[in-house]
Amino acid sequence: LINAAVFQLYRKLKLMEKWVLLLLAALLILPVMAWTLGLLPTWISPVKLVGFTLFYRVLVLILSLLFITPRIGQPKKFMAGLFTYLLWLGFLWLRNDIPEEADGSNTILWMSFLPLLYYTTLFVILFERIVELLQRIYRSSITDGLTGLYNRKYFSGRLRRYMDQGIRVSVIFCDIDNFKKLNDTQGHARADEVLKQVAQIMEDELDEIGLTGRYGGEELVAMVVDRRAKVALVAERIRERVAEESIVTISVGHSTVKKEMNPDELVKQADQAMYISKTTGKNKVTAYKAAEVKQNRAARAQ
Repeated sequence: LINAAVFQLYRKLKLMEKWVLLLLAALLILPVMAWTLGLLPTWISPVKLVGFTLFYRVLVLILSLLFITPRIGQPKKFMAGLFTYLLWLGFLWLRNDIPEEADGSNTILWMSFLPLLYYTTLFVILFERIVELLQRIYRSSITDGLTGLYNRKYFSGRLRRYMDQGIRVSVIFCDIDNFKKLNDTQGHARADEVLKQVAQIMEDELDEIGLTGRYGGEELVAMVVDRRAKVALVAERIRERVAEESIVTISVGHSTVKKEMNPDELVKQADQAMYISKTTGKNKVTAYKAAEVKQNRAARAQ
């Protein structure tokens, strides 16, 4: 049962595997129950029954080694636990032959720690697997499933936290040019590959100076929190790499936080700058100041 529990930490038991498990359990439980109720034939002595249970447990250990170990994520720890348990069974089988001397008593004392070592190994396997699953669940709750970037909610929360701490933050807003056309002509699978490629480029460029997120659809965002990094250069490197390494281009806008500005306003400014890039030729980077100038000129012209 313990081995089956370890197996289920990594894989779900199929119907046939459940029946096999029940059969193995019955092979041990039924003879023991029959012996306690006095239903076994007289020629089966308690000594023979104990010998059968020891043989049975060795058999289960061999089956576990062959079928469970290759299918779980911590095979070495599991094999170490099985080996420890095997030593314990050997001690149970041979303990009557150990002489009642000082050395023999020490041997018995040390061998009595084997069950503790075995269950400690199982606990370590269980603990590490649970931590792994919790980390995976947490990671999936804050990241986008396709690109691996942070999702919009987490990105906005981190941006607000940095701004509340008074950190000088810059936001880069990117939009993949002609993404709908790519979807229509080459299919969603190809478009997803391109989106992941652009996301990876952004992650590479923001490594150790900020973080990236998927804002929605083909819109990707990044924040720069390292004072030594120049947001305009970072944005330009992202644009250049996307144009050189992928089959698409991106329109980019960026803005830097000012006094008494909230996170939504900062993202909106970067978005507006990106829109200027999008409507004035695409595949270019626009700072929010430049966007303001263009908007003012357009307003005066009207």
